Order: sequence, then C-alpha cells, then structure tokens
Amino acid sequence: MKGFILTCFVFLSALSGFAQGTGLLWKVIHPEQKDTSYLFGTIHIRDGRVFHFSDSLYRAIQQADVLLGELDLTDKQAIRQHAASFLMPEGQSLRIYLSDSDYTLVKKYVKKHLGMYSLLLNKVKPIFISSLISDDLLPKDQKYPLDLYLQQYAVKQGIAVGGIETIQEQVAVLDKLSIEEQALLLVEQIKHIEEEKVLMEEMLRIYLSENLDSLDALVSEEDMPDEFNEAILVQRNRIMTKRFIEQMKARKVVLAVGAAHLCGNEGMIVLLRKQGYIVQAVLHK
Repeated sequence: MKGFILTCFVFLSALSGFAQGTGLLWKVIHPEQKDTSYLFGTIHIRDGRVFHFSDSLYRAIQQADVLLGELDLTDKQAIRQHAASFLMPEGQSLRIYLSDSDYTLVKKYVKKHLGMYSLLLNKVKPIFISSLISDDLLPKDQKYPLDLYLQQYAVKQGIAVGGIETIQEQVAVLDKLSIEEQALLLVEQIKHIEEEKVLMEEMLRIYLSENLDSLDALVSEEDMPDEFNEAILVQRNRIMTKRFIEQMKARKVVLAVGAAHLCGNEGMIVLLRKQGYIVQAVLHK
C-alpha cells in the first residue's frame, strides 16, 4: 500500500556514493556549451506551501528559451485528444473487478469526498481515481498546481513551453498495472486512507526541506512490482535525460519534472553528471 501512495507522489512528482544533498533548483552546464540550463524538481499539487520558492527560479525561467515540463499542461487540445486513454476498456467497469462490499466502500468514499468526479468511477481507469483521492488530501490554496502555474508564468513572460514526454508515454507506464491491480490498489488506498494522509504530509515535509537524499530514501520504500518501478522512474529518467541533453545543445532550457526524478543513483542529476555536465544546486536568493 505504501508503495502505491509513493507512486502517486512520483506523478504528482541505489544511493551509495551519490548523495545529492539539498536543493530543488539545479544549474546545468557543459564545458563545451556556452549556455546555462536549469533542472527543477516540481510537484503537482495546489498546496500553498510549495509556492514559496526562490526568486532564482523566476529568473531562470525569464532567461530561458523554453520551459519544459513532463507534459505541456497548457496544451488543452492535446489533453482532449488523448482523453480516451484515461478511460476503462470498452465494456468494462470498476464494478466487475470488486466484491460487493469493496465496491460499496469505494463508491461511498468517492461520492463523499470527490463530488462530481464520482460520476467517473466506472468510466476512467482506477489509477486516475486514486490520483484524485491523493490530491484531495492536501490543501488547495492555489487555483492551479505548481507545475502548471510555472508553465503559465513562462507563457506570460513570452517563453516557449513544451513537454519532455507525451501523454501516450505516461499512460503507457501506468498501464503496466493491469486494471484488476489498479482496482485492488484503489480499495487498499481507501481502507488505509488515514495512513495515506500521514504519508502525504511526510512527503510534503521532505519536499519543502528540499532534501533529495531523504526523498530518495522514501521513494526507495516502494513495494510495487519491479517492472512498474523500473518503468515509472528508472526508464523515464533515462529517456528524459537524453531528451534534455538534446534540447540543451540548441537552446537554454528550464526543465521542471517531478522531484523524485532528480534523486538517487539512477536520478537525473547523476545521469547528467555521467554525461559530462556540471550540475550544481542553486542557493536561495
């Protein structure tokens, strides 16, 4: 159960010899390239506590040629075009995967806590219902989550915005969990919702401390299937790092991805350093 909660954090957001220390904003420089780019660890929540970041991030965006997120969250047309990928397979619903008692438990919780989103219960894949439940556990002080807020800020500054991944790629990772697995995990999430509340606050506390080593230790407690863990972090880190490097060869980039992608010996900071990049934490100013 704990691993599934952490999985939601990865989308909302082996260490030996690679302690990263503290920082969410990192300067990325290559000795053979003149431009400076930046890597920022973000989080997909609206809790006002995560919006108190350094002016250095604003300056980095202002000086960039492009701000890249995991996805381009400002591209509403692309999201609408791929809406079908969030839906249950034709002819299937959550109801057929659960016992009567478990289905009643889920239905009651979703109706009470998610309001109009409860209408989606039998229409979208269970993992997206789980994500909505996790999001509902934290305050919604801001109109938009942090990663979308940053992209909107860049647009207002006349800075190009894009995504380092596609919607299809992210959905394909989530689909490595079968619908049945997703349904059973949704039930366990609701049965252990008080535990999740505590863990969400702990993850937020670590995020605000900007301690990547602590974040890596927490994420390493994942108890999800090995194939899924490999796909959701390790493989995506490699792909995003490769694409980030290609982008940096042509322009100044700020890449804002979930903070969990920065840490660990398979994280993007280490992967960039292995490719000859100097990656340094930016001090708060």
